[in-house]
Amino acid sequence: MVLNYYPGCTLKNQAADLDRCARVSAEALGITLAELPQWQCCGGVYPMATDEIATRLSAVRALAEAGERTGTLVTVCSACHHVLKRTNEDLKRDETFRTRANGYLALPRPYEGQTRVLHFLELLRDTVGFERLKQAVTRPLTGRRIGAYYGCLLLRPGIPRIPGFWRTFSGPWGRSRFRLPCATSAAAGTSRWRTGLWQQPGRRQLWTMPRPRVRSCWLQLVRSASTI
Repeated sequence: MVLNYYPGCTLKNQAADLDRCARVSAEALGITLAELPQWQCCGGVYPMATDEIATRLSAVRALAEAGERTGTLVTVCSACHHVLKRTNEDLKRDETFRTRANGYLALPRPYEGQTRVLHFLELLRDTVGFERLKQAVTRPLTGRRIGAYYGCLLLRPGIPRIPGFWRTFSGPWGRSRFRLPCATSAAAGTSRWRTGLWQQPGRRQLWTMPRPRVRSCWLQLVRSASTI
């Protein structure tokens, strides 16, 4: 099976090991991650202004190219997944954005959001499956206690059951489960207040996370991880 792959900037630099591990792991499971040629940075941050077009065009271009190939686009970076998936949802729902983006890019065929965007965890869970993963394990992590930190971006737009992925997939690795606090909380990319406007169909909600709350979550994570 060959699937389109969007590595993103970070996996080409600081997180190159993650890129390599994802490719090798996928190959061991019979999946080839075919990197999109001439992909561009997605911006890393989804723009909150609904009339912002330019910063989403690189994501539209990658989505359209994937749609012309196999119709599925896989990424490992949570930030890239966030931008790609939300931009794809915008193209499905927002006619004005869809028309303007297609006009700016002058694509061979209009793109309307038909590509399926998957995070690597979704690929393992829904396409490969836990039973197949179990059969592929060659070095069980017996005796190790591992905690999973998902962060918040995997939940925007929501992916059903992703936060429970690591708990569900416990037996095949031979490791014991270990629950980290704030496993799905924001890592807080700002030094003061983490503020944003989260949009869902039919509603807009303003959310904030003050610095003391952020600091508390990080302290809990560090203290819990130190006991593993």
